[in-house]
Amino acid sequence: MIAVGNLLARTRTCIHCITIRSFASRTDGEERITQVLKDQFPQASHVKVVDISGERKHV
Repeated sequence: MIAVGNLLARTRTCIHCITIRSFASRTDGEERITQVLKDQFPQASHVKVVDISGERKHV
């Protein structure tokens, strides 16, 4: 469901999710998942969550 990226170096973690959507605002679900990941991985240098469902929501 969520693509979780690589461990960068030994002391930093980078969590990255791939997007298919473009020109769209963040959803409430993306915001909630981002917060959960930040709580679970407090030492991550960057957390990015995006919708890959394929639905294109234009602003």
